[in-house]
Amino acid sequence: MRPTLFWKILFAFWLAVALATVSVVLIFAASTHFGRDVRDAYVAQRNERLQSATVALRYGGRPALDQVVAAWPKDMQSRLRMTVGADGKTVLALAPPPITPNYLPWPLAIQFAASLLLSALLAVNLARPISQLRDGLRKLARGDLGVRLTVGMGRRRDEIADLAHDFDAMAERMQHLIASRDRLLHDVSHELRSPLARMSVAVGLARKSGEVSENALARIETEGARLNEIVGDLLSLSRAESEAANEEIYFDLGGLMQVICEDARFEAQPRGVEVLLELSPEFDDPEHAPLLKGAPQLLRRGIENVIRNALRFSPPGDAVRVRCAVEAGRIAIEVSDHGPGVDPTLLATMFEPFVKGAAEARGVGLGLTIARRALAAYGGSVQALNREGGGLVMLISLPLAPG
Repeated sequence: MRPTLFWKILFAFWLAVALATVSVVLIFAASTHFGRDVRDAYVAQRNERLQSATVALRYGGRPALDQVVAAWPKDMQSRLRMTVGADGKTVLALAPPPITPNYLPWPLAIQFAASLLLSALLAVNLARPISQLRDGLRKLARGDLGVRLTVGMGRRRDEIADLAHDFDAMAERMQHLIASRDRLLHDVSHELRSPLARMSVAVGLARKSGEVSENALARIETEGARLNEIVGDLLSLSRAESEAANEEIYFDLGGLMQVICEDARFEAQPRGVEVLLELSPEFDDPEHAPLLKGAPQLLRRGIENVIRNALRFSPPGDAVRVRCAVEAGRIAIEVSDHGPGVDPTLLATMFEPFVKGAAEARGVGLGLTIARRALAAYGGSVQALNREGGGLVMLISLPLAPG
């Protein structure tokens, strides 16, 4: 069992109480045994001295008694009592000594020392990692996103170590998000600068010629449409991570896939590209069909962007195949085409914002980024692979709805 913080605190206090109890019992037993021996020796010594004092008094009178008593300890001299009995004889007696429990403070001292030691160890065990966590939070607040706490936890395996792991995951996520934001802002500024520059050139040429030419108006219209497309895709990108939390309903993925593929067939008609949908038998039974939970429109946008990307690079008269099945407790969607494929160096970065292939002239490079963000909002993923016979395969994995 993992030594959690609860068990550490419980064991520390239990050990302190146990040590104190054992120490009290041992000291009491030792003191009782020692006290018995002392008492027996005292009784024997008292009887012997009383006997010698009685003999001295009987045969030598008071002077002989005083001489014998003078050799006694002073505390015993003060406890000597002389009484006259009914028969007129003098009887000597020694009063008992006062009780001095010299051994009683020791159990309390041991209990105090044990509790102090264990409390100090427990305080250090708790205060040191909490101080590290506080310093890490302060560094994170100052903008140091590279701070990590797991290394400083050593071999700890309790709740504080789990908190350090969560802190590192949060810091790493924040570092990744801020880096992605900075990279996105840089890419957006770069993408917006080009159409704005061309629009400025078109306006400058129109002013120079003294009249607005048709070419200048066409160029301004084209660049305005491009700017509108970039802004629209950026809005879709920002909504891809928020809409899933705002709308959570159960829906049939099979029906959604049929609607998506039907719309894709309509868009692909001018180029004569067919969209073939293959659903596994699980989707044919309406009562037991796999369900998803979330925002269906968000998922539709993500899958549509993947299929549209396949349609864009498919040769005229060819077909895009879409296969949907349940594999290993997850939904697997495969979108394959017979296009030119992707440069292997771009397979890992093609889902980043504004990344386009060398042969891609249209678009702004945000379609696959939106698809990945939309699928990630469902806990899903997407992966691109080149086909052996040519073309590209997109592998989408989605979790089933709970229950």
